[in-house]
Amino acid sequence: MSYESTTIIAPSAEYASFLDMKRRAFTIKVLCVIDFIFAIYGIAFQIWWLGGGLLFAPVGFWGAHRYDKRFVLVYIIYLLLDMILQIIFAFVDITPLLIVLTILILGIQLFIVYYVYQFYKKLPREGIRAFSEFERPTEFPLKSMSTRR
Repeated sequence: MSYESTTIIAPSAEYASFLDMKRRAFTIKVLCVIDFIFAIYGIAFQIWWLGGGLLFAPVGFWGAHRYDKRFVLVYIIYLLLDMILQIIFAFVDITPLLIVLTILILGIQLFIVYYVYQFYKKLPREGIRAFSEFERPTEFPLKSMSTRR
């Protein structure tokens, strides 16, 4: 009589957390690149206050890449200040179209700030060192339970 056994593979909770943080970091890096492109666009068209993205978008990118809370916090503060400046400049030249566009853009930016803040809250204090065992694993970090066939 032969009993067939199955192999059950389950990821560890730490590895699942690492994958979630890696996915969120990738999204934030993409948002930072888009912010950087808009900053170049703003400087090209002499919208000077959009130029802050040239300095702060790379800071946010680096913070997401290195899982560094300080850099991510600086990027969040920049996003909030950028939103305040947009509101101020919307009231300088009040037109119905500008107000509608400002409200639409502020809604998108508010979601981005919320997303980056959720990433910030989940970041470990140690930064990238907290995930060092998963960055270049010597073996696949799954718990395996198997029996012989």
